[in-house]
Amino acid sequence: MLVKWIDRVAYLVNEKTKQYKYAIQSEDELILADLKNIFEEDFSPTTKNVLENLDYLDIRIKEHNWEDVKNELKNAVLKIDVRSVHGTRSTTNLEYHNIEEIDYKRYDNGLSVIAVGGSRLSRGITLEGLSVSYYLRTTRMYDSLMQMGRWFGYRPGYVDLCRLFSTSLIFSWFNHITFATEEMRNDFDELTMTHNLPRDFKLKVRNHHGQLTITSLNKLYFSEDIHISFSGENPQTYCLLKTRNAIENNFNALNKLVSNIGLPKDDNIIVLRDRTRYLLYPNSNIDAICNFIDSFQIEQPSINNATLTEYIKVQSKGNKIKEWSICIVSNTDEKVFIDHTGKASRLERKPNEDVATYQLQHNGKVITMGCSVRNQKNGRDSDYYFISKNQIDQTGDRYVDLMITGGSYKEIKEQRKTERKGLLLIYALDERCTPNINYGIPIVGYSIHFPRIDDETKVSYKVSLNRELDDEVMVDDDNPLNDVL
Repeated sequence: MLVKWIDRVAYLVNEKTKQYKYAIQSEDELILADLKNIFEEDFSPTTKNVLENLDYLDIRIKEHNWEDVKNELKNAVLKIDVRSVHGTRSTTNLEYHNIEEIDYKRYDNGLSVIAVGGSRLSRGITLEGLSVSYYLRTTRMYDSLMQMGRWFGYRPGYVDLCRLFSTSLIFSWFNHITFATEEMRNDFDELTMTHNLPRDFKLKVRNHHGQLTITSLNKLYFSEDIHISFSGENPQTYCLLKTRNAIENNFNALNKLVSNIGLPKDDNIIVLRDRTRYLLYPNSNIDAICNFIDSFQIEQPSINNATLTEYIKVQSKGNKIKEWSICIVSNTDEKVFIDHTGKASRLERKPNEDVATYQLQHNGKVITMGCSVRNQKNGRDSDYYFISKNQIDQTGDRYVDLMITGGSYKEIKEQRKTERKGLLLIYALDERCTPNINYGIPIVGYSIHFPRIDDETKVSYKVSLNRELDDEVMVDDDNPLNDVL
């Protein structure tokens, strides 16, 4: 049945493509006006943004004006060919017969292809110069979903032209898998840095909190018993909820923390430019830390409150972590840059607003704190406040509790291991950094730094896998036996 659906969609796409071809060839004013609007509202600003922010030099990416593009439209549409991609070469009972192999070498003037297909297109074929994908097909397994992602990679000369259209659910799934992949890469880096062998270093892949599973259940047969470790890791809240209830809850959690532990002694109130920079609480009670984490409201897949707090308590019982510190970070700037559109280039990032402030108080003493700025670039229309580079903290804050005054990320981790200290950094973020909220309340987030522990006590979990995930059978259009359906 899937083959027939692919065939039908390819037929409809081809008919619509013909309409656009005829309209462009006849210089239809309406279609040209639509194309001009798309170019000016989407492609032109994107090219400009890519040129300003690309971290490598690509001399083939250039800005163009509409007239230059308009003059190439007729030649461009003549090269477009719609292909239906199946695992079989038979056209029996098919409505759309254009299924020949895509061979670019056979065309002297090049070929522009609109390929319509199922599993073979998403997993079994590479399209040269792929620039636009409409992606709806999905699976609930990490490995299969990553195989279907054909738009990743280096796009020399046309990265500014690449577009991906999909559903919000699939976007969130790929977002989660990307986080899981980055965590696994960090584990590989740790393995290399410590000169361990794979048999001495247990790698882990993050589970999904909802419908996704890492791979097929037969491959996960022996994975139900797992041991969680945060040794040397740095879990951070980079995907914050934007609902009023969540923001108020987390700000209240910060106030309850201060109510519980008070304000620090004057020696631990660190001032910069006559403004409070850090409220440092060395040798903090882990119950206060765990209560704050447990009460924090978040839906980020990599943050599980109970997992974090249980790990902290287990290491405390074994005296694996010598000391925990809490540090509430304040912004000491007078002016800050708020990116109200999320599209500002580096040259445009100049202070344009007064720093937002809030107050913490205990026993009649009041301290004014400045809100940190983390402008949201991606997913601004979503219900989440995504922080760029998945990083809420700053390098200069990571050693505030250590006996050093600077150093690289590796050096800071080594010092933290030597001193056997854990650190909870708390940030109150300016709500103007993310759109569609105006509650007058800072958005609280945190970052935890665990020391590397050689003889840690790992926390064991029994993973209950949802065995109904494999009940949904995915029809494989590469199988000739399915052609009879």
